[in-house]
Amino acid sequence: MLRASSGTDLLRMLAAWALLWGWHALHAQVPCWLLPAFLLPVAVLILLAMLENALLQRRAWLGMYLRGSSGAFRLLRGGVFMLGWQALKATLFALILLLAVLRWPAGYWLLLLADLLLLWLLAGVLAARLAPHLRPGFAPRLARRLLAPLNTLLCGVALVALAYYSPHPDFRGGSLVQALHVGLSGADLHCAELALLARLDGALEAGGWWLAQAWLTRPELTWLAPLAWLLFLGASMAFVWGYSRLLLGTQVRPRELFGWLEGEPLSPGGRA
Repeated sequence: MLRASSGTDLLRMLAAWALLWGWHALHAQVPCWLLPAFLLPVAVLILLAMLENALLQRRAWLGMYLRGSSGAFRLLRGGVFMLGWQALKATLFALILLLAVLRWPAGYWLLLLADLLLLWLLAGVLAARLAPHLRPGFAPRLARRLLAPLNTLLCGVALVALAYYSPHPDFRGGSLVQALHVGLSGADLHCAELALLARLDGALEAGGWWLAQAWLTRPELTWLAPLAWLLFLGASMAFVWGYSRLLLGTQVRPRELFGWLEGEPLSPGGRA
């Protein structure tokens, strides 16, 4: 049984997906001063999901061992240091998302859209299943906590499989330097700082494909083949982890979350 607000939840998730697609479609025309219009919303949504998870874990651990009125609890419960650390990680994953989608064809976007719909359905169903066993208001939070790693694993594997069977450059017969040159020349961005990161990302991807293809024709490089697949798997998992947090972050209530950071108890009420 889906919650009454599930339609709004879906619209918010679709808006986050559309933000990434808009960046993919417009990145070649976006000047550097407009980059925050794409980067900040993505980073903030990821931050909300990461903060919720971090605060739930931290408060559960502290509540088990410390008294709520103690100085140690007030010191460790969260605050500006937790916010800063999570914001740094959220910005990193926002950059990973924006860089990864630059060259993606339609098939990738259809996969991300299908994953969005599946994640929305699972969030509603899992929250409904958990509700009878938890204090009021905590089922959606725990559902988000459980779905983030599960979705990362399932969608990450699907993304690797899609990348493997999609058209890509043939680097067999060429050198690693030639493959890296192809990757470095692929980005087209007005913002010089982000263009550099995009070229480095393209070079890493091209180097991975060179490793994956070279072992088929060069027996002496067979021992390097696992490294290529680890690169693909790691890049896919990092992207889907950030993408999962992006979508789930649309369901978090910022006002309540920042109240927790200021020391308010984890209230059982609310939609979050």
